[in-house]
Amino acid sequence: MATTGNNELSRLGEVPTLRVDLPAVVHETPADEAAVAIADVPVNPAYLDARGAFTTTVVLPSEAVASVPADAQPSSPLIPPLPELVDEYTPAAGSTAFMRRVVTKATFQDAYRARTAESVDKRIGAPLPATSSFIPVLSRKGGVGATIVTALLGMAIAEIRDGSVLAMDAHADRGTLADRVTRNTRATIDDAIVRARTGVSDVDMAPLVSRDETGLDVLAASVDPSSSGLSESDLAVVSDLTSRFYPLVLQDMDTSLSSVLVRAALRRASGVVIVSGGGIGDAHLASETITWLECQGFDDLAASATVVVNTGTQSTDLDALDSIEQHFEARARAVARLPYDPALASGGPIHFAALKPLTRDSARDLAAALIDGLATSKEI
Repeated sequence: MATTGNNELSRLGEVPTLRVDLPAVVHETPADEAAVAIADVPVNPAYLDARGAFTTTVVLPSEAVASVPADAQPSSPLIPPLPELVDEYTPAAGSTAFMRRVVTKATFQDAYRARTAESVDKRIGAPLPATSSFIPVLSRKGGVGATIVTALLGMAIAEIRDGSVLAMDAHADRGTLADRVTRNTRATIDDAIVRARTGVSDVDMAPLVSRDETGLDVLAASVDPSSSGLSESDLAVVSDLTSRFYPLVLQDMDTSLSSVLVRAALRRASGVVIVSGGGIGDAHLASETITWLECQGFDDLAASATVVVNTGTQSTDLDALDSIEQHFEARARAVARLPYDPALASGGPIHFAALKPLTRDSARDLAAALIDGLATSKEI
């Protein structure tokens, strides 16, 4: 360091200066500081240079952004996505939009029934194929009302078709379908299998089933605790037997799609009914059921499926119902909504005539939608 004296400063009239030589600044940039992240844009890494120890704006040439060829674009309509699952849910009981729909529907309900009842009756009573139609009712989880839907669907059809429909409990273990009607026989599916295997040609189904006031026949599951459960061969035997008496057989199935019973039922099926709860999580499972059918070679059943959105479940999200239905309308042939009815929540026998008018109308609309997919011009 060099300085000048005061005399010399006065003489020269200069401002004193001070010079300090400091060491060069050395800064090593951590690797994570040099990383570059671009969200939601497919990028070819070869066009990025992140070696510099600084922040910069990267301009991508057009060839660096991935694109889909025009001929690879899907030709089918886009499927509306289901709402995202959230960790917390607050029931929207006071949803303005929902309440407006309820009020509107209640106001015009009588006019609707008067205007459409005859048309719905005609659709439910339309001619069916000459061979029996088997309809498995599927759900991916318990508690969404698959058994209730099976019973209601059968009652709505039987009321018009004069007892020509059977609802069969096809669970591997004991199901509860027979508990939803008034029992008038102690016979079960085990008795039907035994009689069918005797080879008797004049087997009478009447002693084997419970018939409710609509004319629906219900074949109960086995209650024998020593039974090993319904097998694939048992299902084939009882299906062959029931096809001799009923043009339409509904099958209340297990929730496990991979079970041998479900697969056996699907191989014989003329259509399927898929039951979803009214919650977003339930809807995702029902949508996965359609995807599973497509992946397992049951494309026709997936495309012709009838989806029922049961809003009587505890998980029902009123604000999401429209989005859920729009999603299934793009994936299935028909979608029906089943309203909450306290008479269905009791777990006891269902008396169709005692249900709320909206519940009966919804079941009839579901029945008409199902028959629409089965009906042909040939009378049975």
